[in-house]
Amino acid sequence: MKLIKTATGKTKLKLTTSEWESIGKKMGWRMASSELEMGIGVEKEHKDIYEELKGKFGDEFPWTLDEFAERVAKAHLKEFKDYYSRLKKMEDMAKKDKKAS
Repeated sequence: MKLIKTATGKTKLKLTTSEWESIGKKMGWRMASSELEMGIGVEKEHKDIYEELKGKFGDEFPWTLDEFAERVAKAHLKEFKDYYSRLKKMEDMAKKDKKAS
């Protein structure tokens, strides 16, 4: 855990994945690091949205692409602890159905 300064001079807290998991457990969230890692990778697919937001807010936009993807992934994992495993199964089934048709 460390405090970092943003380009605009604001201070924010930077946590590692294990620190997030520890906090999550204390708050009743069940978030496996493998799900979080998978989620960050998936959410990075939305780089176009990240770039659009960064373009609109410039230096005021507080997150890197990794931080943005991590925040989105954590939001999904609060709803369903296996969100990205479910997403992968759904995508695999869709690919299988597409090949069959």
